[in-house]
Amino acid sequence: MKFLLLSLVLLLANAMAVAPAQSKIDNNRYTPVKANSKKITSKQQAAKIAKKRFGGKVLGVQNLNGEAFRVKLLTAKGHVIYVTVDAYTGKASR
Repeated sequence: MKFLLLSLVLLLANAMAVAPAQSKIDNNRYTPVKANSKKITSKQQAAKIAKKRFGGKVLGVQNLNGEAFRVKLLTAKGHVIYVTVDAYTGKASR
């Protein structure tokens, strides 16, 4: 009986000593993206990035719920293309 009680006390003491260290590690593992960490905040910035990356003339820009921008471009060959610019990273893709 004494052995069982001693084991339980040691187990609880060990758990209490380890728990704060584990929560500290867990807190540092994931850092959420803050709402104000956007690189692109305006249609003008998105248009400039898309034009620099793909060339052509900007026909229009749509804000996609603050997460990205859709830029409509007219290329030198006369093709209309749509480019998405990520608001957080600033990356432009078709």
